[in-house]
Amino acid sequence: MNSLGIQKMELVILLCILLVQLRVLAEDAVAASQTNSAIIEFVQNQVEVKGVNSKRWDKATADPKYNILYPGDQLRTGNNSRAGLRLLGHKTTMILDANSSVLIPTAEYRKSAFGLLMGRLFNFHRGSADEQRFLLPRCRP
Repeated sequence: MNSLGIQKMELVILLCILLVQLRVLAEDAVAASQTNSAIIEFVQNQVEVKGVNSKRWDKATADPKYNILYPGDQLRTGNNSRAGLRLLGHKTTMILDANSSVLIPTAEYRKSAFGLLMGRLFNFHRGSADEQRFLLPRCRP
């Protein structure tokens, strides 16, 4: 096989890999939009995430491979830190301020976009007013 044939084969392999990656990203985006999931849009300084079944806090990232928060996951910010989240199923974008913590609600709190455990956030909601509820520390059952 000549060098032109090898280059074409390498290009086909690279395109196949790219298509598989795009499909995985698209499936993640669909899953996030159909549940109480959130996408981390940006992080500034110390932002950490804890999965629903995890005992430790990991560094949060906006990298598309790792930026989806699922029901039961928590996100927290440290001093002088912020994080941007997009809640597709609720038509909401929010910015979590420094020293704050949120919980992505489980299915039993389907109408709630998020639970503010402590701190402050800025909420930008594009849906109707009755579409979104918040879980606050005093409102927990």
